[in-house]
Amino acid sequence: MADSERPLHVRYLPTTGSTNDEALRLPPDDDHQLVWTTDQRGGRGSRGRSWVSPKGVGLALTLGLRCGPWPHPATFCYPLAAGLWLHEALTRVMPRAEFHLKWPNDLLLDGRKLAGILCESRMVGSEATVAIGIGINLRDDPALHQLGRPYATLAELPFPSSAQAVIDALAAGFRPLLRNLGDGSLRARWLQRCGIPPGSMLRVTQDGRRFDGRFEGLSSEGGLCLRLGDGSLKVISQAVEDCMIVPVSGDTSHESR
Repeated sequence: MADSERPLHVRYLPTTGSTNDEALRLPPDDDHQLVWTTDQRGGRGSRGRSWVSPKGVGLALTLGLRCGPWPHPATFCYPLAAGLWLHEALTRVMPRAEFHLKWPNDLLLDGRKLAGILCESRMVGSEATVAIGIGINLRDDPALHQLGRPYATLAELPFPSSAQAVIDALAAGFRPLLRNLGDGSLRARWLQRCGIPPGSMLRVTQDGRRFDGRFEGLSSEGGLCLRLGDGSLKVISQAVEDCMIVPVSGDTSHESR
């Protein structure tokens, strides 16, 4: 059976340390699996942070892919594909909600963080395996109050969807995700769902330096392209460790500091 036709193996875990770690342990006879839980004890976020997910509060899931059938992580922007996959799945089950993608790896509800994405890869000999990890806030909890930044949960919607319904929608969108990996439309489709349209003025703080400029879309590697006031193009990699993006209005000096 061709890889594109092989059923997606979905595995529920009552509890786990990390769905990314579990999904990277692919069965020898399979090239992909989806692992999920609502009780993740050792979740990881971007930039080395932990992902807060008390039992029943969050949905943690990871799609593990063995490269070979799919692009090597050095040649393809998996975080963009993951964001598109998540946005389309949630929109199918909750069509009246307003979800938007935020560069580089968040999904927002009414401007607040609802979900985060962490893509990791692991080499076993000469073969790479990719883990597309997603954490979604299901309901409010005192632990989330300690985050120090606005967040959203599915439970606050008047028509929330269950964790199982979200998993079913993601599984149903797995085949389209595979097609997205090769049809060349990924960046354009991601930008259509971004909460900040190209042409917007942004203030980006990266590693203590500030850049004001116009958002010009994404690079082929998924980096954020910012046109500075002097006409130069600043490309910020998705791998940047310290980055904050704020939309700005009116004239700015466009200087880097």
